[in-house]
Amino acid sequence: MSYNKNLSLKSLQFVHKAMLISQVIFALVAFLLLFGNKFIPPFQQYDRVLQLMLLLFSFGGFYFGTFYILKRKVEELKISNLNPREKFSRYRRACIVQWALIHGPCLFSIMCFLLVGNISFLALAVTLMVLFAMMGPSLIKIQLLLELSEEDLAGL
Repeated sequence: MSYNKNLSLKSLQFVHKAMLISQVIFALVAFLLLFGNKFIPPFQQYDRVLQLMLLLFSFGGFYFGTFYILKRKVEELKISNLNPREKFSRYRRACIVQWALIHGPCLFSIMCFLLVGNISFLALAVTLMVLFAMMGPSLIKIQLLLELSEEDLAGL
């Protein structure tokens, strides 16, 4: 397959990598600010409340994005009579929504780490980053999920 034929997949991979890199950079900056004594956490008294809220937010985003949005959309696309390009377009939209539902809690977790100073927020953010990284799009994954042939994928 040539570069032009994989442009749709490459653009989706680029969006995923950009979102992941933004999470990593924000986590590194927050870590360096706190442990370089450049920033003093102003909201340490809200530690427990933010932990509970963030756990619910993270679990809810992951569960809703993965098992409700993406899984349901893939099942709909498998039985639909849409052409491969339209299937991929709808799959791409579902992926971006799923990623946003993980990306948001991850960024919020890093922000809580910065504002509270508790390393458990950073640990949760790293866990979400690993989950996010595993959700990256690949040709084989798309082919299996959408039940597309090699010829279908070549036309994207």
